[in-house]
Formats: sequence, structure tokens, C-alpha cells
Amino acid sequence: MEDAMKVLFSVRFLIKALAVAAFAFFSVMTANAQCNTDAETAIYNKFLENFKGSADQQKAASQTGKEYLAKFGTCPSDNEKKITDYIQKWLVKYEVAVVDYDCGNAVDKTPTQAFDLCQPFVAKDPENLRPWLLMTLAGAKNGAAADPKLREKALTAAKRSLALIADGKTADNWILGKQKEDAVGAINYYAGFFALDSSPGDATKYFLTAATSAGLYSKEPGVYDALARAIYNSDYKAAATEYNSKCSATSTASECDALYAKAGQVLDRVIDAYARAVALSKDQASVTATRNNLTTLYKLRHDNSDVGLDKLIAEVLTKPIP
Repeated sequence: MEDAMKVLFSVRFLIKALAVAAFAFFSVMTANAQCNTDAETAIYNKFLENFKGSADQQKAASQTGKEYLAKFGTCPSDNEKKITDYIQKWLVKYEVAVVDYDCGNAVDKTPTQAFDLCQPFVAKDPENLRPWLLMTLAGAKNGAAADPKLREKALTAAKRSLALIADGKTADNWILGKQKEDAVGAINYYAGFFALDSSPGDATKYFLTAATSAGLYSKEPGVYDALARAIYNSDYKAAATEYNSKCSATSTASECDALYAKAGQVLDRVIDAYARAVALSKDQASVTATRNNLTTLYKLRHDNSDVGLDKLIAEVLTKPIP
């Protein structure tokens, strides 16, 4: 009985093995039959006709390439393998180019929608600097009209751009400047601009970085005008509030003198920044508001006199930023 069971088991195993082998042989024969067709050559030629053409032609080539891979991607000959490999690599580059184009086109034509339309680009390559630079530019294009949510998204893009650059990421096109140094200055300026209303203290740091950068933004009047406003809205208002709240009739003179001096030192930084903005401006008529702010604060610090103001403007660029 035991021998009979062994024979039965062996027969069943043999039948199963033969069935598997037959299926594998049938699959190979079917695949080979599919690969040896004129359709393979026709589809590949159709791909070649379009893959270097216009945007519409390349879109058609991507569809043709996917069709080729679906039908002939497993064909065994060396030539077929080379074609499969080439189409696969081309499709990867094409898909990156598509999301790049969609993101850049949105920044150019509909910057308010760019943050959403650039997400596929980010998702495809999170470590790629380019989409973050593009979204920073979109924030700059939205400008003062941007609502708080858009400013927050733009600030996130600027921060991410700076982080990737700090990690050594580079770009063929720096988007915001001709070279890295200019782009870094621009990104810091825009980051400060995006943060100016919600967090003037953070904005001050970004503007200072832009002002001390090696690029063109270190000589941009708008950077210093914005820096003055950021310092005024953060450090000066805080110092003035502390002085006003603590220096009542019961306060000690020494305590109030220290707080007053602290506020004055901060105000001197505001004056310095405004003076740099005026000094760097090539068109004095365009900085009327800046000059007026500078004059008002300078007089506040000098007993309502503007004596020495012109000298300050003439010499301020020869001194380090306080």
C-alpha cells in the first residue's frame, strides 16, 4: 500500500511538472511569435518620427513608446532589448520635461496657480532645486497682491530653495539670477518680503543676508528699504513698547536710561538702512518716501535737526552694516 502511494505521488508530481514546462514552452513560443511581427518595426518607426518633434509630436511619441513597451518590452533579442532600454530612458526624460514645462508655464502665465501645478514636479524629484526656484519666482510675481496663504507657500519655496543650495544642489538656470550668488541674494530678499508682515524678525534676518551677499542684491536699494521697515516693525517696536511699559513715574532713572538707549540703538540701525537705500538709488526722485522716512527718524534722534544727514548718506556705504 505504501509503495502504491509513493508511485501515485510520483505520477502526480510528474504530471504537474510536465504541465508547468508545457506552459512555459507555450509562453515562450507565444512571446517569440509576437516579437517576430511587422507591427514591432512599424510602432518603433512611428516613435522615431515623433520623439524629437513638437510638443504634440513628443506627446504622441510617449504614447507610442508606451505601446511598444507593453507589446514588445520583453522581446529577447539584443537589438530589441536596446530599443526597449532606449525608449524607457526617453520616457523618463520626457515625463520630467512635461512636469517641468507645466510648472514653468504656470509661473509665467498663472503664478497664483503655480504652487499647485508645480507639485507633480516636486513629487517626481523632491531634491531637484528647479521647481522650488520656480515657485519662489511665482511668489515674487504675485507680489503685494498675494494673500497670506500664497505668501506662506512662497516663503516655504524660498526656504526650501535655500536649504537645497546649502546642501550643494545647483541649477543650470538659476531662475532668479544669472549666477548662484545673485540667486541666493534674490531668494533671501523675497523670503524677507514674504515674511515681512507675519514675522518681521525673520524678515530682518533674510534681508540682512541679502544685503551681505556676494551678488547684485547687496547693492539693491529695495533690500535696504525693506530691511529698515523690518527692523522698525520688529526690534524697534519691541524696544519702544518695553520702554513705554516700564518707564512710568515710579521707574528708576537708570533703568529707563538703559531702555531708552537700547531703543535708540535700534533706531540707529533703521536710519542706517534707510540711508543706504537712498545712497544706492540712482534715481533720487524714486526714493522720495524712503528719504522722507529717513529724515523723520534722523530728526527724532537729533533734536529735530537734519544737520549731518547729507554727510551720513554720503559716507554710509563705506561703513559696515550695524
